[in-house]
Amino acid sequence: MTRSIAVLLLLLSPLLASPANADDEVQPIEICRDFSFIAKEIMTARQMDKPMSENLPNARDLVKGWADKYGLAVDMEEAEKTAADMVMDAYVKASYDVGKLQQDQIGDFENSYFRACYTELTSESEE
Repeated sequence: MTRSIAVLLLLLSPLLASPANADDEVQPIEICRDFSFIAKEIMTARQMDKPMSENLPNARDLVKGWADKYGLAVDMEEAEKTAADMVMDAYVKASYDVGKLQQDQIGDFENSYFRACYTELTSESEE
C-alpha cells in the first residue's frame, strides 16, 4: 500500500470503535467496504480500457466523497494523490477481453484494497 493511502487510513483511527460512544462507532468493515468500492470502480474502468486520463478524475472524486463521508479533512490535492496511486496500481495489472478474467481481476484488486484497509485500521485500533 502506498504512503498516501496509509496516511488517509491513519486519519480514520479516531473514528473507530471506542467504548465511550459504542452507539455511534464506525466499524472498520464499513469504512473498508466503501474504500474497496473505489478500487473496484477503478479496476472496472481499467478492464473496460478506459484511459488513465479519464479514470483519474473519477477516482479522485470517489476518494474525496469517501473522505467527506467519514469526516476527513482531505483536500482535492490529497484526494488526487491517493486516487493516482490507486489508478497507477490498476494500470500495471493486465487488462483482459474475457468476462471471467476481467471479473477475477476486478475482484482481486477490490479485495486487495479491502484487505490493506482492514489490516491497517484494525492494527491501528489495537494499539
